[in-house]
Order: sequence, then structure tokens, then C-alpha cells
Amino acid sequence: MKKDYPERMELTEVWPHFEAGGLAHIATIDGNQPRVRMMSLNVFDDKLWLVTRSGDDKIDQIRKNSK
Repeated sequence: MKKDYPERMELTEVWPHFEAGGLAHIATIDGNQPRVRMMSLNVFDDKLWLVTRSGDDKIDQIRKNSK
């Protein structure tokens, strides 16, 4: 059964689902191997931001394959 999701949600609707944990996951491709890692989820300037260190392997993987 397919669930319909709104095209856009306000931050006030979304943030309560994340503020307790403050973590999200991101999936990347490392060569031909998938990788899933935790990232910090923060609010800044009324927008959600995924935060990590700039030297992490996942940053290079995202640059190589942004899909």
C-alpha cells in the first residue's frame, strides 16, 4: 500500500520527530559497497542540516556519486 506524503512540510511539523535523538542516517556508495552512517541533525536558520566532519569518507563518496 502506497502512502501519500505532502510535497512540503514546515519545520515545526518535522522537527519534533527528530529533536529527542538529533541523529539521522545517510547512505553512500563506497566503490561497489553500500555504507550507512549516522549524522548529526541540527536546526539552523529555520532549516534542517545534516552535520558531519569535512574529512569523513562519506564526504568523498558523496562528491564521487551525488545520487
